[in-house]
Amino acid sequence: TDTNEPAFVDLPMTAGATSADVEQVVAGLGLGQNFPLYVHVTMRPADADRALQIKLHGGRFRAEDRRVVLEDLQVGGGALTDIPAYAWEPVEIPLRVVFTGYTATDPRHNQAIEQFKKSCVVKVTGKSGQASDVSETIEWTSVTSPDGPTKRCELIGRATYTPDAPGRAAVEMAARTPAVQGAGEAAPRRAYAHVLARSPRLAVTIRRVTPTGEEPVFDARRWSAGEGGVWAVQSRFSARLRVEVRSSDWAATGQTRPWRAAIRLLRRPDSNAEWVSEFSDGGELTTDNSFVREVQTAANGQYALEVTGIDPQSGRRTAFFVTPVVASIRPHEIKPVLAPPAWLSSRVRQWPFEYQVTLRQEAVDVNRPQALAFQFQLPGQADAWMEGATSSAPSQTPDERLLLVRGPRFLPAVQGLRDGKVQFKISSQGVDLLQWDCPDIRVIAPVLERVVVGPRGAGYSVELSGRDLDFDGRDELWARPQFRAAPELEGGWMPAESTIYLWRHRDGDGVGEQPDVRTLERLQEQGVSGVEAFKVANTGSGGAVRVMPPRARLTWIGWPRRPATEQYSLAASVVYRPAGEVSADRMVVEWSDLCEVRLNTPWVVPLCWWPVAAILVLGTLTALLRRLVPDPSRLPLDMRLEENIAVVEPVRLDNPVLVDLQETSFLKDVQMYTRYLRSRWDGSALALIIGPLRVLLRRALCPRRWAWTAVIPRVRGDGRSVRTGLMCVWTGLGARRGRVWSDRDGSQRIPEDGQVGAVHLDLAYRADNVDRKMRVTVRIGRIARRELL
Repeated sequence: TDTNEPAFVDLPMTAGATSADVEQVVAGLGLGQNFPLYVHVTMRPADADRALQIKLHGGRFRAEDRRVVLEDLQVGGGALTDIPAYAWEPVEIPLRVVFTGYTATDPRHNQAIEQFKKSCVVKVTGKSGQASDVSETIEWTSVTSPDGPTKRCELIGRATYTPDAPGRAAVEMAARTPAVQGAGEAAPRRAYAHVLARSPRLAVTIRRVTPTGEEPVFDARRWSAGEGGVWAVQSRFSARLRVEVRSSDWAATGQTRPWRAAIRLLRRPDSNAEWVSEFSDGGELTTDNSFVREVQTAANGQYALEVTGIDPQSGRRTAFFVTPVVASIRPHEIKPVLAPPAWLSSRVRQWPFEYQVTLRQEAVDVNRPQALAFQFQLPGQADAWMEGATSSAPSQTPDERLLLVRGPRFLPAVQGLRDGKVQFKISSQGVDLLQWDCPDIRVIAPVLERVVVGPRGAGYSVELSGRDLDFDGRDELWARPQFRAAPELEGGWMPAESTIYLWRHRDGDGVGEQPDVRTLERLQEQGVSGVEAFKVANTGSGGAVRVMPPRARLTWIGWPRRPATEQYSLAASVVYRPAGEVSADRMVVEWSDLCEVRLNTPWVVPLCWWPVAAILVLGTLTALLRRLVPDPSRLPLDMRLEENIAVVEPVRLDNPVLVDLQETSFLKDVQMYTRYLRSRWDGSALALIIGPLRVLLRRALCPRRWAWTAVIPRVRGDGRSVRTGLMCVWTGLGARRGRVWSDRDGSQRIPEDGQVGAVHLDLAYRADNVDRKMRVTVRIGRIARRELL
């Protein structure tokens, strides 16, 4: 080009602006040349009819090279040597880039370098021909400052590659040269190196655990050497795999401690799906440089194992390996005979479900279903498996068997439930064979909140109480279940029936806790002694029921009862059924916590014993007062029959007509009075009851002393219905000188000293079928004191 030929740069100005800036590439400039600069300004004043042109001299400028140029691109150490590595262990591939003309303060240069970094692509092609792009692992670790007149700058980095098999792999790095203004688009620059992977220092073996031993599934060293090493499990049953990770020559990397191993069991439904993690675990290698774990293939699909080695000092990954498919679990035919209810609470103790499982003859003897164990796990109960029951059902083909599995009659008391799925598994001799689950089980708060227990008083309302109640037994004891509002069950499940159980407290009954399974089985048995069951009417509205009659209420008759303390346990159950469904098996049963009732009964004396007690008290007081009353035998009296026409009792042997005034004993009194009543009442047996009662009351209430005499008339041998006369002489606190009583005249005063009186008794009898009477006269005389002397 002609150096004298001008170069034009247009610089448009906007109205009202005072400055402008533009950048343009000008061809034909030489490095270090000086050039004059002229500024041509074209402007048009507001009142002018044409434009005004002004030419200004702007001085001179010197041309400089402002490009950044890629001078060198290297992969590896730069020499014609391989990068050493081990199969399945990450290796760092060194990267080196040299630029010239770089100015750190120039933002265009920095932008060009960033574009270069983004354009870098590192690919590794193994001996099998499969290429791996490791560009995402590129890490630029350092950059040197521009040095010298060429402004030379080095960029250092690395890429990480994990060989999957021993052998040589080709490394190719491609990058585009930085593009700056004024430079054409250059072709990509490339650099090459090789990675030589030795045999793996990590040995992974997988074996299948069977009831009779172990079977090989995968051997990593044979597989990496191309000698097979894969015996994938093909089954309809789940398999338990024993994984052993063993490391050798780990000290060659400069580590003072062995690797820390981590494994992940991967599963995918089919070969076109993505892998997802089913199980993971980790730990340090033992003293023999091994790491052993057992994993379970439960769900249907394909399984592989991912093994990772971690440096315990830096935490960096030192090994990584993914096995091929080691197990394929084909689906089993599982039919729900009675699907699990869709909800659960911490107080649900009866939760029935049943499945029919079709077993085919593969790895277990289906002819012996009793050798199979069924277990299930409630949502939120990690590592807590509960036992179920199994039974066989008739099958149509000889190579398969139908197995019925069901839940237990009662669930144990559990805590920590949360929404999730229920898992089921069938195992044989400790080896899991089949697993499945029932998703979307909702855990709700207990609907049966508590049991309200208390006495029903005059207001006919049940009093609220805690989990234990002290009760004196004077009133009736009532109980009712108390429910919370449960909108989550509305329209689906309804409380169908409720029962309250009452039994004698046992040592194992924990107050405020859920009853154990043995207690529930005992309560559900029919006719168990000591257990009372009460059906609650109007279950949904929380009706009350009487669970204990009054134990200490005052009654008319009965035996007195001493104070006593009795302990009872009380619990309630509520059966929920789906609305509109009548199946007896489709239900959920909640049980309340145990309540304790302490029955502390006081003394209870029926009313019939109060008169007896009063009689006894009065009898005691009367007996004390009677000691102040003189004995009738000490009275100076002479009593005898006027005529010997009757017999007196008690009889005096010295004179049969003379009346004995000795005090009559209680038994003799009863005997004489009862005989008297029977003679008057024609031998009625009622006299055997009335006679003793009258004698008892008379002796208990009257502080007196009696000398009774029975008078029996002498009649012919054919006389019938002979009446006996009764009379006595008695003394009392107000009658110390004595008085006489007869059944004819009642009580009379005894004659004074020296006087004589008479008592007449009209005694009836029957002779010759004619009613007759005999008057017997008893003469009474008081002996004067001087006669006694």
